[in-house]
Amino acid sequence: MLYIYRLSDTTMLEPNYPLHLNDESVLCFVKNKSRDSIKVYKDGPLTLWAKTAHRGELKLDAKFGETYYIRCGLTGGQFNTTPALERIDEKAGTAEYARVKKRHKDQDARYLQEIH
Repeated sequence: MLYIYRLSDTTMLEPNYPLHLNDESVLCFVKNKSRDSIKVYKDGPLTLWAKTAHRGELKLDAKFGETYYIRCGLTGGQFNTTPALERIDEKAGTAEYARVKKRHKDQDARYLQEIH
């Protein structure tokens, strides 16, 4: 299980970005103060990545039954951003994930249509 979230960390002009899994599959659209939970059905290596001005990525070795908390954000200047993807330990990740307000389900279809 992947728990992906982003705290209110930036006021940059380009704070939103699609998060990809391995190839071009889009998992979710990362926004300030957003969160998503995604079930992963395969064991083995995974690469989560996103691109704004530059590409940022995180490699995981997924194991069945494990839980992974991924904190997303941005680094760099206003016009030279790189997505920051960081695996967080379960205790801290659970607390941070709970602080982020959950999106309404009706937003999910809309943002996926926008990026496809």
